[in-house]
Formats: sequence, structure tokens, C-alpha cells
Amino acid sequence: MYLDKPMRDHVLLQAIARVNRPYVDSEGVRKPIGLVVDFVSVLRDLKKALKFDSEDVSGVIEDLDLLLTDFLVKIATAKAEYLDACEGGGADERLEALVYGKFLDPEPRKAFFEAYKDIESLWEILSPSAELVDHITTFKRLAQLYATVRNAYADQVGFVADLAYKTRRLVEANAEQSGLGNLTKTVTFDVKTLDALRDSKGSDEGKVFNLVRGLQKEVDDDQANAPILQPLKDRAERILKDMESRNVTGLAAIDLLGALAAEKEMRLAEAKASGLSADAFGVMIVARRLRSPVGVNFDGR
Repeated sequence: MYLDKPMRDHVLLQAIARVNRPYVDSEGVRKPIGLVVDFVSVLRDLKKALKFDSEDVSGVIEDLDLLLTDFLVKIATAKAEYLDACEGGGADERLEALVYGKFLDPEPRKAFFEAYKDIESLWEILSPSAELVDHITTFKRLAQLYATVRNAYADQVGFVADLAYKTRRLVEANAEQSGLGNLTKTVTFDVKTLDALRDSKGSDEGKVFNLVRGLQKEVDDDQANAPILQPLKDRAERILKDMESRNVTGLAAIDLLGALAAEKEMRLAEAKASGLSADAFGVMIVARRLRSPVGVNFDGR
């Protein structure tokens, strides 16, 4: 809101309250805060303009200079803690080590998300401002990292990070996000792909996430075989959760997924040979498992 004429008391307070009303756009992005631009210095002495107790007025409006100072401190801290955290190797390797190393635990991810959202809100308020020019590259890298981490650990394949309006435009202005796309790709969940991944570069944790995403996507895309693949998907997601909880290592999780990939190929082959529908075959598998002794697969091995 732009103030271009004097306002006082309840009229001014009502105007401020209107600016701070919540708003969500068509893409689900929430308005982070209200912004008042004062051309006539009404807010220079807020206590005088609003005849209320000082405690009631305190915190209602903050000066942009204070917000800029807060932004500079927070973006410097985030740069040191996240962008400069990993050393050695190429840009892709450092980014992968950060995404699947530091952020494998939920608590560091939560702390990063909260720190980034504070910085993003300040950016949305202050932009465009000449004081931000020297920080565009750093902020863009933080926004890209946020989008990558959110997508890497999202429950659904193809998650689009909830970047704010100005931030999204800034990121999209440079479509080539160096190294970011490579971390969130899905791969085919089969024995051949898994064997190839064992000897490829990159973190074991990143390979596990990409493999599980591949199986999730296959179940979503292949509805005909979903009754057969869904139990395997559930087990793969439990392996992923165990890795996130540090109950198994990335290497051990790959071995477990390898056994699951072999079982997947065997199930699909048996389903085809049986002549049963996918639903009927899925019921048969469950029945066999219920009859099997603990630790024995449905085929008796």
C-alpha cells in the first residue's frame, strides 16, 4: 500500500491491517507479509500517529533499513553454513554431498527450510533494491538449493518447490541450474540399472533416492501392474526411511533394493505366465505370504 496523504488513529491502523491480510495465488504461493510505502512520513512517528500504548504499537511496522540489516546478516550466515560447507570435487559432487549428506537427517533439513524462508520473505519485501545487487548470485544459489532439497525429499515424484513470486522469476531467468537437475532424476528400477549404479560416481544415498523414485514413478505410470508392484514400492519406501533414520547405510540399502529389483522381475514374469489379471495375481501373492513361514518367500525359497 502507498501512503500519499496523512492518516491517523483507527483509519491508519485499519489500512495497515488490510495490507497484512493473507493471500494465496492460483499456484498456491502465500503472500509472506504486507508492505507499506510511506510518501508523506506518516509512519516516521508511529506512536504519535496512533494514539495507543507504545507496547501496542511496537512491532506493528518495521523500517526497511532494519529489514535490510536482518537480511544481510541472515544471508551471510546461510552462505557460510550451506553454500560454502562442502569443499573438494566438482560443483555437482559438492552439491550432491550437501543434499544427501548434511540434509539426510530431517532436523538439518527443517532448519535449512526455516532459515531459507526467512531470507526469501525479506528478499520479496526488499526487492527491487539497489542494496541487493551484490547478493543476487548468493540468493539465487540458496533458492536453487532449497528447490533441489525440497524436490529430493518430497513424497511425490516431480514436486515443484514453493518458491515465492519474485524468487521464482529470478530462478527461472537463468534456466540452467548447474548440477541441480541431475540430483532429482528418476532411473529405471531393475537389476541392470542397479548393477550399473553400483559402480557409478555419486553418493550411495543419492542412488537410493533415485532408485526408489524410479519405482514410485513406474507404479504411478503402469496402473495395469500396480497391484503387483505396490507391495514392492511399500518395501522400497521402508528401506528409504531406514536409511534416512541411519538404521542402514546407503550401501546396505542398495543391496536391499537389489534383492527387491530381482524379486520384481520374477513377479512380473510369473504374473505373465500365470494368465491371471494383475489384481488376481496380487491377491494370490498376499495369500501365499500369509501361508508362508516367517522368513520364507512365497516361492518356497
